[in-house]
Amino acid sequence: MKKIYHRTKINEVLLTPEDIVVTGGDPFKPYLKNHVIDSLPAGRCTGVYFNEYPFSGGAPSGPPSTPSSVALPFMWSNTDISITDSKGIEITRETDIRDYHHKAGGYIEGFKKIDFLSNDETIRIDWHTLGKMPVCGEFIFLIEQEDCECK
Repeated sequence: MKKIYHRTKINEVLLTPEDIVVTGGDPFKPYLKNHVIDSLPAGRCTGVYFNEYPFSGGAPSGPPSTPSSVALPFMWSNTDISITDSKGIEITRETDIRDYHHKAGGYIEGFKKIDFLSNDETIRIDWHTLGKMPVCGEFIFLIEQEDCECK
């Protein structure tokens, strides 16, 4: 059995504030509610978790919007996440991002358990942040493949 870890990044542009285009108002508004589409490799997806990127929340070309530019951990964010396949069938029901936080135990045991058979399947991850601090990071999917040429 071969294990593959597939990463899907969300809001990574927030790590480089100079790349954020400000068109007026709140520069983070476009990052509070959005989606990303990605393709999972073939195999059985057995788990997923969210790995937060350190993000200061500082406004582009302006003063920081959080005290002393300290990163706010995503566990403080109220962000609804849902993952669906290419046919719109739920892989995970809508839940808060804290549900995707790595749990205690070993590395694999800490993943949010899911059971999804992928044949190079396209998935869609939707998020909606209730507040003003967007999430920034990556979802890591654990995919097991049976027909591997492992030696």
